[in-house]
Amino acid sequence: MRKKSFLFIGFCCFTIIGWGQVRLHPSPEPNFEERIHQEVYSLRIIDSHEHLMSEKESAALNGDIGCLFNNYQLSDLASSGSEFTWKEMERQMRDTQLSPDEKWDMIKDHWDDIKTTGYGRMVQIAARDLFGISELNNNTYRELSVRIAKLRERKDYYEYILKTKAKIDLSILVGYNDDSAKQDNRYFKSLYWSDGIYLLESYRQIASVCKNVGEPAAGTLSEYEQIIDTIIHNQLFVKGAIGLKVMMAYKRTLQCDVVPREEAIAIFEKLQSNEQDKLSFEEVKPLQDYLLFYVFSKCDQYELPVQVHTGLQTFNGNYITNSNPTGLTEAFLKFPRVRFALLHAAYPYGGELAALAKNFPNVFIDLAWSASISPSYTQRYIQEFIETVPINKIVAFGGDCHTPEGVYAASVMARETVENALILMVRNGYISEKEAMVIIEKLLRTNAIEIYGLEKFLK
Repeated sequence: MRKKSFLFIGFCCFTIIGWGQVRLHPSPEPNFEERIHQEVYSLRIIDSHEHLMSEKESAALNGDIGCLFNNYQLSDLASSGSEFTWKEMERQMRDTQLSPDEKWDMIKDHWDDIKTTGYGRMVQIAARDLFGISELNNNTYRELSVRIAKLRERKDYYEYILKTKAKIDLSILVGYNDDSAKQDNRYFKSLYWSDGIYLLESYRQIASVCKNVGEPAAGTLSEYEQIIDTIIHNQLFVKGAIGLKVMMAYKRTLQCDVVPREEAIAIFEKLQSNEQDKLSFEEVKPLQDYLLFYVFSKCDQYELPVQVHTGLQTFNGNYITNSNPTGLTEAFLKFPRVRFALLHAAYPYGGELAALAKNFPNVFIDLAWSASISPSYTQRYIQEFIETVPINKIVAFGGDCHTPEGVYAASVMARETVENALILMVRNGYISEKEAMVIIEKLLRTNAIEIYGLEKFLK
């Protein structure tokens, strides 16, 4: 009798976990999974976030397996116990003097340890779909390198991978608007990477920022604010930036506060009087917060979206608690008209992100990179976000990669997480098949167009 009771309880638990959502719709028509799959994979998508190197830079690399380990895989190799740091491996993967054999020697001892991670799956997806290699191992890496080199001989290989294979209509790049030659404006738009103008620690930084725009070092906070005005104006109207990017979670906490101007002036003057020294973070944080909010006021003025890095930082050895998105609450309150797109599903702070996007009309969820970090996390949170957040506030794809091969693989993983999440929700009756079709287009295309103001570039 006891055994039967345990079996019954286990069956009930399985049933509850399996259904998950409240059933509103009847069971879907047969073959709905295939129809959702076709919709997901036929759609031309928008790529919300990339660090893609230029085609010229990429062409300078050797066409070999190093191209597939030029994204996040090196962090996993380092984490698995490799004798090399990710920086050392990145340098070696880009070294045109090293052979595929030498590069594979750096990878092979820990490849089996990392190939099941999301980053490892990116390599295998690219190898399979772009080069016809079903498994990377000691017997296939040379042939894979040959096929990579052959593809990279194509003059249109960026267009072939991004436009034809990945079906991406437009990508948003970060940090390349300082050199317009690095991007093809038919396919790419840029965000201005703004950290350098507000994360001040020393007088030398002030002087450097001013020098970059051909001005003498600002003597007062008012003069420095005018420099910020000039920089943002140039980025928008000369270099064509469509918004700003904030990455301060790599250097400090996202926790930011409203700071009186008088306090900011006092700290700015202290930097002036200590020309040779940096101030401690505790000393300089109020000035950084003040300047960050000043930058946000410019976004308010020009109606610019702001991408903010939240959640996991790339590479190894970071303070994950720096990236909790709840630290930005004062900014959301102070600048209600600024569109804040919080990146990477805030991994592992998905619940906090959902609460913020639910509560604040100006907070949006961008899943860039998250499917590559963890497909199951992303799939699970797509479902939770759909349950908690208005559907127009979720963007499902940004590759966040350095190479087109990486972007392609990331696009496949993003499509699959959307597909799997929606199939489950339709099967469980939480949404209908018709609703799923609408959601697919919103998550993979139209939401990004609206949030980042891309309509005029797609006509």
